[in-house]
Amino acid sequence: MKTYSPDELKEVIRLHALWLAGANGGVRANLSGANLSGANLRDADLCGADLCDADLSGANLIDADLNGAHLSGAYLCDADLSRAYLIDADLIGANLNRADLRDAHLSRADLRDANLRDANLCGADLIGADLNGAHLSGAYLCDAYLSGAYLIGACLSGAKGINVLQVGPIGSRRATTTYWVDEDRVQCGCWRYYQGGSLEDFVARVSQEHADNPRFLAEYNAAIAQFRVAREDAAALKPSKQEEV
Repeated sequence: MKTYSPDELKEVIRLHALWLAGANGGVRANLSGANLSGANLRDADLCGADLCDADLSGANLIDADLNGAHLSGAYLCDADLSRAYLIDADLIGANLNRADLRDAHLSRADLRDANLRDANLCGADLIGADLNGAHLSGAYLCDAYLSGAYLIGACLSGAKGINVLQVGPIGSRRATTTYWVDEDRVQCGCWRYYQGGSLEDFVARVSQEHADNPRFLAEYNAAIAQFRVAREDAAALKPSKQEEV
């Protein structure tokens, strides 16, 4: 695994900045397989950089003004980003396939359309993160903090460590409706500022909004029926208080 001195890393970042600007002498950053563990990458713009297989564990990717890292479109497949500071990071469209993001700090990060297939996000702080359109199939999300996360259009098929059911495309938007079974929370479009509400709240909203549209009403009611079954199954699997004792 290649190790860079601070001066060498600074030069790679400088040339990459020129490449991003389309200036003469610019070279796209190739830091694949680099040892950047604990590196200070504050103020570095690494949009589109190749960081596949790089060790970024514990790296500081927050700039001097406490803004998030610039990593949109970056290649981070198989990278080690465990415990990395990526608060408010721009990771739009980034390739994080199989990346290790255990205990990473990703609150309010912009992960729209990011590839997070098979990524390890166990224990990651994703509070308020924007995951709209993100691909999370096969991702590990056990103990991840997802409060306030935006997941409209995200693919959670086969995601591990969470009990989530998705149905779609349905409704007027022909989009996916997501039910967080253990939390009893339905997310559907921008309803309640993307945060959604309980299943019974959703039932009331559907009845009100689509009373005059038999097609959409039938689609949503079919989804509601699936959500209810999932909720009942989850409740049946929970140990009783007597069993816990």
